[in-house]
Amino acid sequence: MARSVVIAFEADRLGVVAANAIDPGRLPQAPQGMRQLQNFEVMQGAIRACGLPVAELCYLPLTSSRTKDWVALLDGGLNMVGWAPVDGF
Repeated sequence: MARSVVIAFEADRLGVVAANAIDPGRLPQAPQGMRQLQNFEVMQGAIRACGLPVAELCYLPLTSSRTKDWVALLDGGLNMVGWAPVDGF
């Protein structure tokens, strides 16, 4: 599951682009200020650390009374296999 990176007006409709649809190798070609995907590198590191293919993972925001800046990475059996310090909303 990927969160949207941008919602753009395209002629007669709004188009949604998700982070997993963007080639990180082409980010240097983007306009200044849009060359980084927020938290992309952090999530990539967390996914690598859990050792499962991204297609087998889902995530769930972790919330508390103090913060909403964490996500739990879950496998197909809904077991928590990792975490990342990013906003899941």
